[in-house]
Formats: sequence, C-alpha cells, structure tokens
Amino acid sequence: GRTYNFTVDGHLRMRDFRTAEKQRFKQDGEYIGLYGETLWFKIFDNYIRIPQLRSQSDSYFGAEITSFLDPIKTTVMAGEIDNTVSGPANVGAVRYLGQMYGIRQEYTDIHNLFKSGGMILWQESHAEHDGQAGSTIFPRRNLLYVLDTTVYLYRNLNLYYAYAMSDYVPDNKVNKHLQDNNWRIGTSLDENLYSARASYEHVGGQYASVSVPSTYQDYEGFDFSTTFKFTPNWSSTLGGRLSNNNVEGNPRLQTNFDRSLSVGTAFLLPWQQNLNLNYSVTESTTKGGDLDLSGNRYKDYRIDYTKTWRNLTAQLSYDYYILEPFGTATGGSFTDSYSTTLFNFFPSLNNSYIRLYQDMRKTKTISDASYATTFWNTSIGARLNITNYLSG
Repeated sequence: GRTYNFTVDGHLRMRDFRTAEKQRFKQDGEYIGLYGETLWFKIFDNYIRIPQLRSQSDSYFGAEITSFLDPIKTTVMAGEIDNTVSGPANVGAVRYLGQMYGIRQEYTDIHNLFKSGGMILWQESHAEHDGQAGSTIFPRRNLLYVLDTTVYLYRNLNLYYAYAMSDYVPDNKVNKHLQDNNWRIGTSLDENLYSARASYEHVGGQYASVSVPSTYQDYEGFDFSTTFKFTPNWSSTLGGRLSNNNVEGNPRLQTNFDRSLSVGTAFLLPWQQNLNLNYSVTESTTKGGDLDLSGNRYKDYRIDYTKTWRNLTAQLSYDYYILEPFGTATGGSFTDSYSTTLFNFFPSLNNSYIRLYQDMRKTKTISDASYATTFWNTSIGARLNITNYLSG
C-alpha cells in the first residue's frame, strides 16, 4: 500500500509443521517495510548481505534504517541472530543465539567515476545450552571490516575490488583471536550486442563471515560469463567456474575441485513465441590425503518453449539430467523432468493474475533398466490487485 510519501510492504507467514503437537499451525515469519525517497525502514525479519563477496549473508530479527543523502548512503542495522551448526558426535547440533550491530556507508562520485563503500559489523553469540558451550568453532565474538570499490574505467567497462577481514574468537578456544581475510577482484563490460564478466576470489582457511564460518572458509575460484546477441532475435550465453579448497596447499589434507561450464541460446520467434536451449556440465572431484581420486559429473540438457496469447502465457519445459560417477565413486542416475506453467492476467481486475505450475519427474539408476521413482509437484498462486496501492 501507500501512506503519505512512503510505500508500505509487509507479510505475516503461518506454516503447518504437521508435528505431533496440538498446535501445528504456527507463526513462521513477519516483515514490515517503509520506503521513501530519502529514508527506508525495515523491521522484524531482515537479511544482510555483504556486497561483491561470495555467499556472505545471514538473516536476523531486528531493524534496518537506510538514509539517502547524496552522495552518501548510510545503513544502520541491529538485531538478534540465530544459527545452528554441527558439533562433535557426543554433542550434536549446537544452536547459537546472539546480537548483531552494523553500519555501512557508500559514496558515489558526482562524476560517476567510482563508487566506494565500507562496513563494520559486530556479532556476539552464545550456545543455547550451557552443556554445549565450547564445542565448535562458531565465533563467540566476531568483528568484521569490509571495503569495496568500483571504478568505471571507460564507458560500460568497470573494475571492482572487495576486501573483508575478520577478527574473531572461536567458541572452542579461550580468548584466542583468529584473523583472516577474503578478497575479490573482477571486471565487467556491458555493451548493446555483448557483455562479459570475470572475477577471482580468495578466502582464507581461518576466515569467519557473518554466517556459519565452516561454510565460508578455505576457498579460491575463478568465474566468467559472456553474452552475445547475433541478431535482435537471437542471443547466446557462455559461462564457467573453476574452484577448489585447501588454499594453503597442505598435502596431508583432501582437496576438492569443482569445474562447471554452461552454454545457452535463446530465440524470439514470430507470434509471441520464445525458445531457449541450454546445456551445462559440472564436475566435482576429491583427491589427496589418504583417498584415491573420486568424483561425479553432472550434465543437464534443458529446453523451454513459451507462447503468449494476449493475457495468457504458457511455458513447456523438458530437462534431462545425467549423474555419472568416476574414480572410486559409485552410483549414477538419469532423470527426465517435464513441466508446464500457465500464467493468466486479468486486465479488468487491475492486472491481477493466477499462476499454475505442474511438473512430473522420473528417475532411474544407471544399473536399473526401468524408472524407479516418479515425482509429481503442483503449485497454484494468485495476486489480486484491489487498487493501485493495495494488493494481496
């Protein structure tokens, strides 16, 4: 909706957990946002993401205020965090509760030559149960510094660099501070007929992000993507990634390597028709330490066809997945997936719409001659636009 000079957005979510408890239908989230030209205010369920750097994100329950006073944008956030991590076998999963406070400022040059930002975050947590305290590497205290800069070199060509340093105390150590960093450098080019992006990122083995450290440590990778438009109605894309852990090169540790490549092409056909063809292959291998080489290769072939009749749009999709093991790995499977999406607008109801999605998926193992498993999935959604400022 809209009130005075602010746009109002919010939700209250209830979920049926289907447990043995008498009250199965529980509150599972709420959110309210007020958005004006110079001030944004968001409360309850919020989300933080550190720009430019990989996977550094976390949800929290609290408030976020953003002020836009050109050329500076300032964001202040505070709230409660809740993370669950794996502990030793005799402890099990450990839930950590705590507080988070942060401030971020961004400066944009009036001549649009560069943009720079900085952030400071402080987190303090404790195990929910005293008997589980001191059993994991989750930070009791974590101070995070972040700097990022984008320089516009020439027209649509830019170069960016981002750096973060963590100073934290793991829960399983007594007042021992660990420090490590994460940095990324990349470039992007956007033109009318083509675009290209490439970046390299390095994450230290002792780095701690705003979320669970064990899922964001010990990583280095290179990724690229490019798009080229041959004609106004025909375009193609190409992208890939190379990454691995064990960035310190310890020969006694296992090293995981990931490689992926994807290509695709899209056609805009007459009479409001679209056709997309995509192929991707991903390899994950593990070697080193006391293990022989093992891994899996995953291939995906996909076709999407879309047709529009005035207010109705239909999409037909076919996916063919192949999972191939190699080395000491075993298993493997084939999967066929068929899906249909119908999307209908109602102009007489302020462009309200209804959406129907249906898919069917069949899977069989390489050693099996027939399909062993079939899955069906149905989803129905709708939006009613009551007025120009209110919908549900």
